[in-house]
Amino acid sequence: MAFIYKSLLIRLCIITTTVCLLSFIALSFFTSLHQTIPANIPLFSSIPVYRNKWQYTPPTHLSQPNPQLTAAYITFIHEEDRQTLGDLRATMRSIEDMFNKNHSYPYIIFSTKDLSTEYKELISSMTQGDVKFEKISNNDFGYGNKTDQFRAFLSRKNLEGTADNTEEFRFKSRLMAGLLYNHEGLNGIDYFWRFEPGTEYPCPIDFDPFQYMKDNHKQFSFSIATYERQETIPSLFKSVIKFKKQHPEWAPTIDKPERSLLAAMLDDQGNYNRCYFWNNFQIAKTSFFRSPQYQAFFNFIDQEEGIFYERWSDPVIQSLAAALFLNRHQVHFWKEVGYHYKFSYLYCPTERSIWEKCSCRPENSFDKDGLSCLYRFE
Repeated sequence: MAFIYKSLLIRLCIITTTVCLLSFIALSFFTSLHQTIPANIPLFSSIPVYRNKWQYTPPTHLSQPNPQLTAAYITFIHEEDRQTLGDLRATMRSIEDMFNKNHSYPYIIFSTKDLSTEYKELISSMTQGDVKFEKISNNDFGYGNKTDQFRAFLSRKNLEGTADNTEEFRFKSRLMAGLLYNHEGLNGIDYFWRFEPGTEYPCPIDFDPFQYMKDNHKQFSFSIATYERQETIPSLFKSVIKFKKQHPEWAPTIDKPERSLLAAMLDDQGNYNRCYFWNNFQIAKTSFFRSPQYQAFFNFIDQEEGIFYERWSDPVIQSLAAALFLNRHQVHFWKEVGYHYKFSYLYCPTERSIWEKCSCRPENSFDKDGLSCLYRFE
């Protein structure tokens, strides 16, 4: 009798173990973001090893929630590393929680490399909207055909100690200043919301910024304005004036102070006061950056080689282009949208009905800092 009980007990243990093991495999397969298959059976190994089979299916087209316009969030990443992945997912989480969970606008992620399926799935899992990944060519992320690379190297040596004084920063500036907007991945997109991995939107957004841009005929927008370092742009404004004189037909209103953006960017002597709009958070009309005048301006600036021989950055280039081609009423300041740049620069709405729902307070806003030039546009 004891032998029978012992035999039944052994069989019961085997059955229980088998059921548990099968349940474990089933749960791992069906409930994770990816399909996880044990490389060896945990029952016979103290440290199981797993082979992950990640899955990402690119959308055949980007679904658009708004029948009146097409729009997308866009960003650029250079390295596929854990830090970038974490920053990108955190910012997407912030966008989704504060606005996009109710809209599902799509995302377009630009990169210089073919990203892994793991990376793509971990990014696309952050939203109910479509996510498309586009590759940037080496010609667009690099030096121009006529750039003297040794002179560019000497320029970096002369600016040692200056923030963002790197080759990669200049490659990105050249890309984001103009080359990106001709990429086929932006075909058919009316408006884009550019965001930077690692940034945060601390306030609920209870209106559609894309729709606002369309309804109010806005071309360009910003939330933070500050001053560029003089040592990085010693000859930039001379080049801008040179282009302006060559193309007076494209700047019909910039000399009318009541309508001019450029007037707010000049000092009493008519020189550039170094004020510019940050574009780490930027909602804009794609056609502005694809327009003949903007592309002609960018090509002219690109050929001047100041991106590499000095350190002309994309937000400064874009800001001066907006000052040349747009009137004040075509550029919008997002006073209703909170924005936090990597735990440093912050804009928090001043209206109590908005900020009381935020994780920020207006008294901490960067616009109260002496380095802010936002007051020039109010």
